Amino acid sequence: MMQTPGKGVALGRTISLFADFKHGENRITNYCGLMFKMLYQESPLAFEAVVNSLVGEEGRVRVGPLFEQQVKTACGVPDMVIRQESFQLLFEVKKSDWFHSDQLERYLDGMAAQPADAKVLFLLCGDELCDDDARFREADERAAEKGIAVVLLTFDELVKKLRNGVPCASDRLSAMVDEFEEYLSRAGVLPWWKTLFDVANCGPIFDEVKRGTYFCPDTGGGYSHRRARFFGACFQKHVRFVAEIRAVVVVGACEGEGAGGALEAKSVKWNNSGEDDGALEAEALAFAEGEEACRRAALTEDQQVFLLGHKYETDFEKDTSGGLLTKRYFWGVPDKCSSAEELACMIRGKRWSDWKCKEGC
Repeated sequence: MMQTPGKGVALGRTISLFADFKHGENRITNYCGLMFKMLYQESPLAFEAVVNSLVGEEGRVRVGPLFEQQVKTACGVPDMVIRQESFQLLFEVKKSDWFHSDQLERYLDGMAAQPADAKVLFLLCGDELCDDDARFREADERAAEKGIAVVLLTFDELVKKLRNGVPCASDRLSAMVDEFEEYLSRAGVLPWWKTLFDVANCGPIFDEVKRGTYFCPDTGGGYSHRRARFFGACFQKHVRFVAEIRAVVVVGACEGEGAGGALEAKSVKWNNSGEDDGALEAEALAFAEGEEACRRAALTEDQQVFLLGHKYETDFEKDTSGGLLTKRYFWGVPDKCSSAEELACMIRGKRWSDWKCKEGC
């Protein structure tokens, strides 16, 4: 695995079960490398199959020796030749897409100077990468001139390729792929938010939520929220409506003397819609300034402002004892429906016990 030199980054480490990296990307890189290492140790052919499924038609990699006979060489035609092709696979790993053109160019130049029959540069990150991005188009063109393949790869795609590449592997390796996927999920680099329905207790602020936006303190603990695709507003033990979460923006009091109780948008916590961050911040700030309850709360604690899409009425009953303290998550939404409107129809008249759910934390 290739990493960018920088302050505090130890280079030249061996991929190991006992890595002591503290930086998140370094740990993720080590475990990605460990999965490839274990795959190769179990089956070089499975390793070759997975790598080539990632590479595609360009830059095919051959793992292991070739056994040939009557091959013409510069010194004659020996009866048998056993040889092995060389390959170089470089991985640049990032938790989000912050690759830049200068960095990619340096990697390509360095790879071009190394002798190898097949050369592949993998750009691995947690975001969905766009092949049409100018950075990648330019890198791909320059790489082709140097005989190098550039592959854009997400962690989610890597897990799927590993899983598809080891159908006949040992139970131990298959279990390791499961554990690897769970680790990447905890590290926040898998798009599991697209399968998540976040139901929150909106009792105290239900009127504000009906007008289109949910807010809660940005203080962690019970108020922390996983990134999710859908939001459900719970009031008196019933989810009354659902909507897609366009974005979550943190809003709070301006800092420094002379702020005079003014509010500001501090960050976009996540953006599910792809809308302009500046426009989302402006929308969240306008809501916070216009809603008295949110404004009062934001002056003392930063608030997470959930910007919601169109709301669809429904009736989804919490049929267990007690009220909802903060939130509850329901997983696997895309397996059942593809929009907030379909979700509202699916759960209308149903009870929570009809759907496997997971407590918030």
